[in-house]
Amino acid sequence: MLSVLFAAALFAEGRTEWVVSVPDDAARPLVYAAEELTDVIRRISGATLEMVSASGAPVRNVIRLETSGDAADDAFSVSLAPDEIRLVGSSPRATLFAAHAFLRDCLD
Repeated sequence: MLSVLFAAALFAEGRTEWVVSVPDDAARPLVYAAEELTDVIRRISGATLEMVSASGAPVRNVIRLETSGDAADDAFSVSLAPDEIRLVGSSPRATLFAAHAFLRDCLD
């Protein structure tokens, strides 16, 4: 049920008002995570999410990719709100894992 609700909020009829935000100085794994998100969502819905820098991101309708530090483990979190999705990892690689978890668990 969760996946249907988020799919309806993210895209409808091949369109979306959402964007994917990456830090201005994003490491390659974060850029790759954003590319994965936009590609998979485009393939399942026909909607194309724009990739934007964090400094230029809107306040609403944004998927934020962030890192919380440079920890040795691969901890991550996926936080869902009606107008913001936060995919946060302890490292850039962990943020990529968060993006994959979001696609698997929320858009399955």
